Amino acid sequence: MLRRIESGITARGLKFDYLLWVEKLAFRFGIKGIIFTKNDGSVKIIAEGEEKNLLELVKKIEGGIFSGR
Repeated sequence: MLRRIESGITARGLKFDYLLWVEKLAFRFGIKGIIFTKNDGSVKIIAEGEEKNLLELVKKIEGGIFSGR
């Protein structure tokens, strides 16, 4: 079943590499949506996809497995 999530992420030093990392994860899980940096430096994610895939995306993001390489 298709679902939609909206998430806000606030952390120091979130750079363009982080946006690309989330974008690649979303692509891997077949998720569509948008990610952008707000004026205050936080990141906003709006994503749509299968519930199990969205849960995996959230799990990866919350796990902080980001690698800027």
